[in-house]
Amino acid sequence: MDYRKFLGAQSTKVLPYFGGAFVHAPDRRLRVTSPVAVGWWDFEIKGRNATAIAAAEPPSLHRCKSLRGHIVDDWLFVGGEATRRILMMPDDEPPVLSPVTARLWHGDAPMFDMLEFEGDAEEAAREALLDSGAIADLAGATPSLRRAFGFARLGREAQERGLRVSVREVGAVLHEVADGTRDPAAVLDTLEARVYTMDPSSDHRARGPVSTGTPDDAPTRAAAALEGAGATLLDTRFAGERTMEVIFRYLGERFVATVDWETLHVYDSGICLDGADEELGLDALPSVISEAIHGDLLYITRRA
Repeated sequence: MDYRKFLGAQSTKVLPYFGGAFVHAPDRRLRVTSPVAVGWWDFEIKGRNATAIAAAEPPSLHRCKSLRGHIVDDWLFVGGEATRRILMMPDDEPPVLSPVTARLWHGDAPMFDMLEFEGDAEEAAREALLDSGAIADLAGATPSLRRAFGFARLGREAQERGLRVSVREVGAVLHEVADGTRDPAAVLDTLEARVYTMDPSSDHRARGPVSTGTPDDAPTRAAAALEGAGATLLDTRFAGERTMEVIFRYLGERFVATVDWETLHVYDSGICLDGADEELGLDALPSVISEAIHGDLLYITRRA
């Protein structure tokens, strides 16, 4: 059999595009030939490449694994620990603290599926939120509702200060805020004072010669560096003679860094690093962010 005739074979599939260089089909990951708006698209697939040809209606997601929890903005709180940022949110934003089901698309991307029926606990929690109260004694409040409430309380306090706050910055204290044992104002004071200090012997620090390139291939090199670290490049923008702004998604959060387009050396990491930003390469930045989160020291200074 002459297999060469299959190399140019084409097919079409309806797939969700979340931004970045790739799109996930049920059986494999495909490189997007040209970025389009986030949404469902009819993709023409040839080899390992996918080209969006028309917007499409989403198919049924009932075969995809479900996640259930409570939502605040586009963050879904699942159980007592997990939090996932939901993609493909509906135009009509669900009410805060709503019970929601999401579905995991191939590639582990959580997408909004449907609102669930809610009970008395959600309504009572919303009333407590409006009163700047707590829900320590609220009957029927599940762990996911308590954590969602804690984040919503912090979000209201942050809004009054003109700040934005990420779950990745405050996840460790949400239960305490919900129960009223941690003051939201004090939590934000601590957040604004955070600095992540790198260990002098850390493997994150730049070492040895780095590969260089041109402005034309800089976005591709940035995407590869981030992909190897478990992050997804969303966009780039040249911002000066040697600088390129890089927007990427990691652990559900969006980060903004400024790098040298030739070497991908970091000038501004987008998080508070005690002046050590320029000791990093872009490929090391996601692991530094992860360590800051786990050490309860993440403070995002630039936001997408």
